[in-house]
Amino acid sequence: MSRLKPIDKNPFLYQENAFFWLWRLEQRYRRTLSLGTIPEEAWDDLAASACGGMVWLMGIWQRSPAARRQALHSAALGQAMRQSVPDYTDKDVCGSPYAVYRYQPDARVGTGKELLQARQKLHNRGVRLILDFVPNHVAMDHPWIKKYPEYFISAPAERALSYPDLFFHGTASKRYFAHGKDPYFAPWQDTVQVDISHSQARCALQEQLLRMAKYCDGVRCDMAMLLISGIYRATWAAWLLENIRDVPEFWTETIAMVKRQFPKFIFIAEVYWDREAELQHMGFDYTYDKRLYDYLRDGRVQEIRKHLQTADAYLSRGVHFVENHDEPRAAAVWERKQSYAAATIALGGPGVRFIHSGQRDGNTVATPIQLCRPAVEPVHRPTQKFYGLLEVFLRSDACRMGIWSVPAVFDATDSASPRSNVLSGMWQADEQRSLWIVNYSSQPARAVIALPPADASATLPVLNLTDMLSKTVVNFNLRRYGGVSPQWVAAVRLDAWQVMLLKNY
Repeated sequence: MSRLKPIDKNPFLYQENAFFWLWRLEQRYRRTLSLGTIPEEAWDDLAASACGGMVWLMGIWQRSPAARRQALHSAALGQAMRQSVPDYTDKDVCGSPYAVYRYQPDARVGTGKELLQARQKLHNRGVRLILDFVPNHVAMDHPWIKKYPEYFISAPAERALSYPDLFFHGTASKRYFAHGKDPYFAPWQDTVQVDISHSQARCALQEQLLRMAKYCDGVRCDMAMLLISGIYRATWAAWLLENIRDVPEFWTETIAMVKRQFPKFIFIAEVYWDREAELQHMGFDYTYDKRLYDYLRDGRVQEIRKHLQTADAYLSRGVHFVENHDEPRAAAVWERKQSYAAATIALGGPGVRFIHSGQRDGNTVATPIQLCRPAVEPVHRPTQKFYGLLEVFLRSDACRMGIWSVPAVFDATDSASPRSNVLSGMWQADEQRSLWIVNYSSQPARAVIALPPADASATLPVLNLTDMLSKTVVNFNLRRYGGVSPQWVAAVRLDAWQVMLLKNY
């Protein structure tokens, strides 16, 4: 029986590469596995990794033979694969999961029936299943190329030959087709660009998405901002020429159509260039928060502070992370303690708490997604311990469903001066408080934390909160501070990159 409950206000999203996961399980159980033969205890583990939220099982769909050939012949990719998995062979190369050949489960992972069973197994454990949707492009050998060449952006030979990196010759046609592209980067050589302005192409993508909806509870939409009409026109107007048409926004139309049939279906946008609010307005439930990631990576503490104070309606629909398959491993970007500080800030506020496979174990190697098996690394026990405690903290009722606030942080010697390198966030549900404090700096810091004004019923002169990491008790005294009264106030001293996870029990 399904045990799905209403999704948490601040759910977890756990990303697992489907091929990597199966490979690890096959090593563990010493036999070939598919979605339908995975032992129950492995489903227990996967569900536990999602902390009662969502599992994004990346790369389920059928891989492209042409994309695999591209991967085998790419010198740069070959070097990256050797660096991560030195003993890989050609049989370990499967091609990119973002050059989709068909939206059917790849033979390596199982059948459509097994995928339905997998969804049910997660539902039985209270977890939702998220899969990939890649509407901007498909594999360059996708069956639509032969059957519906008009679905794709193409050009006559005399123009296309002047842009050999952008166009390729379709073997079953006289057309030259455009590869999918991000306007700021080189084209993806294993893909072909869908003409989103073509009404039948749009309908075909929408019908495909409706068919996918029976397999999953939502989709992570690859490079979603590329389909915003203004961005799409700016990228492709020179090639569409007079054929460019005024059409409804793809996402507004598509999300509304799907939700009419599947009201609880979840849309997650991979989005950059500060277009998050726009996509949320178009109907996305959640959007990547790349801005916060960049602030954390660059150590921009004041910007982080302002970002955490963003209107909850926007922040609570963000997908917050310190790594994913498109970014380096957090443990490779930051020194360990700084990575813990960054994770606390990213996961400790409103919105989706996004965890990447291997992140909790302190992995440092980012395996190219064109491989079928991952790099193997020993578990970094201190990182594993930290994430274990952080997740216990974040799974409290206060952090799951409570009210979010950003406490004032002052310089310990000057109540009029904000402390630039100390950050804090608090969750409250009834009398339960969960407060995190982070020194996002390589130098020790002293600061005064002033919690939001106590309500009129507050009677305790002292509020005692215990740090889950150091087991020390911090005493917050009810008094005036910084011109606001009454507040719970405490002075704290933090070492470089120190994290405090404070709760009242």
